[in-house]
Amino acid sequence: MSKPVNHYNVKPEVNLTDEIKATELITPGVEGRLSAHKIWVPPNTEYPPHQHPSPHIIILLEGGGWMKYGQGEEETNSLINAGDVFHIPENMPHQVGADSRGIVMIAVSVDSKPLTDPKRMEVLP
Repeated sequence: MSKPVNHYNVKPEVNLTDEIKATELITPGVEGRLSAHKIWVPPNTEYPPHQHPSPHIIILLEGGGWMKYGQGEEETNSLINAGDVFHIPENMPHQVGADSRGIVMIAVSVDSKPLTDPKRMEVLP
């Protein structure tokens, strides 16, 4: 039986944008196909619309704001708060924005790329 590995704070923070930071909790290359990232979105900041080649689950730990996912007639807009959980299918356009509380969230994925890999996600126009 293999032992659990605590990767928290092992990896340095990465700037996803000028304001939004993340750290890898579980790196795909270390534990196989599973990855997990902790992401900090400052108050009144939004991440650009984007999509990933692999599905993931977003778990809001603190704060709140809004999330958009899908596009066109299929676009859904939701207010989000700590405790909310979303499944984002592969190649699903989505975007998250923080209200005055900011957001701390975990993104868990399979077949994901490390945070610094440019193939991890595609920013949309």
